[in-house]
Amino acid sequence: VEGREWGDGGGAGGDGGDGEAFGSGAFTPAEIGDDYGAPLEAVLAKLLDLGVPERDLRPERPLSEACTAAQVASLVHYLQGCDPIELREGLADESIGELASELGVPHEAVLELARRLKLRPLLGAATLLPRNELALLRNECVRGAR
Repeated sequence: VEGREWGDGGGAGGDGGDGEAFGSGAFTPAEIGDDYGAPLEAVLAKLLDLGVPERDLRPERPLSEACTAAQVASLVHYLQGCDPIELREGLADESIGELASELGVPHEAVLELARRLKLRPLLGAATLLPRNELALLRNECVRGAR
């Protein structure tokens, strides 16, 4: 990406070491996801797993503003070993917002229920949850509506 600065010794042609990963910190989670073909939800979930606080995660915020160099390196390593098709196929086809609309329930209520169920609606109503989590959320919404 034009205008980005790479860390010392890294860059697009880097050797795959920490320099390259640190240079990746100049990119946002959305850009990193696009580069590796991974869904944004998977990138954000991995960052949470790596210890980045949820309050610091924003799709358009450079990784270096929310992560340590070690966390960026771990994310890059994870994405290099992932199958992006498998990551995408693990997510439901409908978002939380689409589920709410289908059930005639306010988006905010479904998001609150998702949080109570300890799910990760990291992109708000636009979040695509893992298939099993969306099924759980759907069942809880339907059960609560009875």
